[in-house]
Amino acid sequence: MKKIIRTNRAGFTLVEVMMVISILGMLVTVAVPQWMKGRENARRSTCLTNLKKIDEFKEQYAFAHNKRSGDTCSFSDLQADDYFSEMPICQSGGTYNFKAIGEVPTCSFTGHQTF
Repeated sequence: MKKIIRTNRAGFTLVEVMMVISILGMLVTVAVPQWMKGRENARRSTCLTNLKKIDEFKEQYAFAHNKRSGDTCSFSDLQADDYFSEMPICQSGGTYNFKAIGEVPTCSFTGHQTF
């Protein structure tokens, strides 16, 4: 009598594994740039919000202390009147220039200047 040899193979072939790896690689090449773009957009949005707060607090300080356009206003002035408890930080590494009252504050990081 002839014996029938059965082989039950459990697992994946090399071709199947390589296909899964290539599909994952394609997904990563599409997803990572979009994730980085979203991350930078969030940083820019946070910076612009900080610039708006600085401008708003400068105007409130000017009104409370009878300051006019062109008068200087620094972080220490705003901190002394409890507008800020600590210096706002640009998440992209820029620094804020408060400028004079009536002037728009700016960030040193490129792309974060206007609001």
